Amino acid sequence: MGLDVFLQQEFNDASDRGNEVGQECVVDYTDQFTTYEIFKGKDALITWVRQHGKLDNMVIVIKRSNLGGEGVNIGDEDDWTLKVVCGEHNHPTLEYLEGHSFVGRLSKEENELLMDMSKSLVRPKDILVSIKDRDAQNVSTIRTIYNARHRGRMKEFAGRTQMQQLLHKLSEHKYVEWHISCGDTVIDLLWAHPISIEILRAFPHVLIMDCTYKTNRYRFPLLQIVGVTSTNMTFSVAFVYIEAGKEDNYIWALTRLKTLLHGYCLPGVIATDRDLALLNSIKSVFPGSQHLLCRWHINKNVLSKCKKMFESNKQWNKFNRDWNCLVSLET
Repeated sequence: MGLDVFLQQEFNDASDRGNEVGQECVVDYTDQFTTYEIFKGKDALITWVRQHGKLDNMVIVIKRSNLGGEGVNIGDEDDWTLKVVCGEHNHPTLEYLEGHSFVGRLSKEENELLMDMSKSLVRPKDILVSIKDRDAQNVSTIRTIYNARHRGRMKEFAGRTQMQQLLHKLSEHKYVEWHISCGDTVIDLLWAHPISIEILRAFPHVLIMDCTYKTNRYRFPLLQIVGVTSTNMTFSVAFVYIEAGKEDNYIWALTRLKTLLHGYCLPGVIATDRDLALLNSIKSVFPGSQHLLCRWHINKNVLSKCKKMFESNKQWNKFNRDWNCLVSLET
C-alpha cells in the first residue's frame, strides 16, 4: 500500500491554500522526502518521515490527503512506500526548533530513562544533558523534563498523598515501620530495612546517633541511627522523622529501636553529639550503655571556640596537633 503524506511546519497547510498566501516565497522540499525505500509497516514509514523532517527543522504532521492519490500495491505483506503529493511551503523553515511543544516531546525510551534517573536522584539538568547526549537532534527543554517528572510522579502516586505514598512504599518493600499520628497527621515515623535489622542483631555493640535539622520540606528533624561491624564498617540501622527534638520524641524512637533488639544483646556504647534531650533519652531507655561524645563534633567545637584564642596560626597549628594526638590516644 502507499501513504499520501502532507508535510506541515508550524501548523501551515502545504496544500494549494498555502500557496494563495505569499506567492513570492515558495520553497519546495519534495526532494528531501523522495525515497524509493520499502518500509515494513506504517509506523516505520512515519518514523522515517519525522526523522528526516527534523533534519530540516520541520515538525511533521500526518493527516489524510484531500487531494486524492493512488495507493501502490507492492505485495500482500504490510509493506509501505512514500509518495509526496505536495512538498511546497510558503516560507522557509525555522532555524531552531527548541521550545516547540510537539517536536520536543520525549520518546518512550527517553521517558523510561528519565524516570530511572529521577529515582536515582539525578538532577533535572543532568537528565536533560544525558538525553541530548543520546540523541543529538533532541530539542527538549528543561521545562519538558520537569513536566515529564511531574506526570510520572502523579501516575506513580495514583491519587495518594506524599505521606500515603511513603507508607505504601515502605510496606511494598517490606520495611519495618512504626508511626504516631495526631488526627490525620503523622508526627513521628521510624523505618528500618529487614537486612539492616539482621545486621544490627549480629553487631549491636556500638551505635552512632545523630539528628539533622531543616533538611526536608516539612522541617522535621531526622534521626539517623548507624551501627558498626566487627571490621569497623558502618551500616544504617534505622531512620526516624520526629516532630521535634524533645525528650519524649527521642524516648519513643529509642524504645522502638529497643524492640528490634528484643531477645538480643543491647548496645554497649552509643556515640552522639551533645544533644541533651537525646542524652537523657539514652539514659532512660539504655541505662546500661556507655555514652561517648562524637569526636567530629568535639573537634568542630574546638575549632569554633578555641582558634580565636591564639595570636598566630603557628600557635594554633601546634595546639591542634597536640589536641589530635591527645584524643587519638588509647584509653
